[in-house]
Amino acid sequence: MARAKVVLLTGAIMMALVFTSCATALVKRVPPRPIQLMAEEGTIVIAVDAVRERELVALAFDGMEELGGRSRRVSLALQGKGDGYPMAFDDVSMWAVIEGDYPSFLVNTALMYVPALRRHEVEGGPTWFSHKTTPLSLRAVGKDTILLTDGDYETAYRRYKGGGVLLDSETARVMEHASIGIYALRPKTFFDLGLDLPQSVFEQAETVLLLLDDDGEEGYLADAIITMQSEKGASTLSQMVRSGYIARLRKEGKAVNIAALRQMFLLEGDQVTIHRMEVPGEQLSELKNHLVGII
Repeated sequence: MARAKVVLLTGAIMMALVFTSCATALVKRVPPRPIQLMAEEGTIVIAVDAVRERELVALAFDGMEELGGRSRRVSLALQGKGDGYPMAFDDVSMWAVIEGDYPSFLVNTALMYVPALRRHEVEGGPTWFSHKTTPLSLRAVGKDTILLTDGDYETAYRRYKGGGVLLDSETARVMEHASIGIYALRPKTFFDLGLDLPQSVFEQAETVLLLLDDDGEEGYLADAIITMQSEKGASTLSQMVRSGYIARLRKEGKAVNIAALRQMFLLEGDQVTIHRMEVPGEQLSELKNHLVGII
């Protein structure tokens, strides 16, 4: 009887394992988001919600309103050709993924009849279109997606189709939840946030995550998490960010609320967290204008 129970129990376990394996196999694998494929060291990764940032996208697609109006999200990978600070947008290479209502067959057929474009085809490789007078190359790839770059198209295509996941799914989710999400791993340069931060700060950063959202009053608020390479570096950054923000408030003639600042700037180990900080209109306009030019 005891042996029969053992055999029965073993059989039940084996059946459970089989069904569990089948159930696991049937679970659909979620493909990585484009920004998860872009986060190489030194690259600035930007996720733009094209629905919430409709005005920005409309400017970027000036003359191609139909194309811009169909977009839902723009993901960009920017690689500076130099290490100047702040980042020089006219000296970057990029590849980007635009997601929206873009049936690949219709888009690629339409691109074939654009006089300014030249068609390229590689045996056993991708087909794409390049602009005759600029470095831009593009093609609709897969469902509802356009891939474009101002560099080598085949390289961008390999990154998009077979690149490894470089950014965790939670960070990607948080970035795509914001109007504009920006991430960098060990950056050499970054954007000017209006805090008079020196380039050395970003050179000592391990990761920078910046989230921008509309404040409902024609302005933007920023949340940020900056992880430094040491606790000493984080402490220095915390002091500099706080001092820079106070200096900006006084320059603008605004009151300084010390209690609020304690909640806005937090330091924990090697990490500095910023909550709901107002972004100067000048810096934001500059960032948006550069994004328009790049897209």
